[in-house]
Amino acid sequence: MAILCISKLPPEVTLDQVQAVTREVAADGPPAGGISHVAIVDGGQVKIFDVWESEEAMNTFTSERLVPAIQKQMAAMGGDPNSPPPMPEVQIFEAYDAMGA
Repeated sequence: MAILCISKLPPEVTLDQVQAVTREVAADGPPAGGISHVAIVDGGQVKIFDVWESEEAMNTFTSERLVPAIQKQMAAMGGDPNSPPPMPEVQIFEAYDAMGA
């Protein structure tokens, strides 16, 4: 079953930072199980809308590619790459009529 993941990032996370992480992740090609990815700014806060083939595919991508890319960007900005990244508010829904699913 396809899922929709909506992530509301902490206010201190900028669109430029999100786009830098996206470029880093995209360098390895599209993620397995990823259907679509959109980032928006709503009221000054970045929100990300991702559709995945499954929650398992999303979790694998997050642990194997996303978190390392965030840590790399944190280090590039002078942060501690071993500290946990800022945590978003996450909502996950079953997705019906997902194109490509």
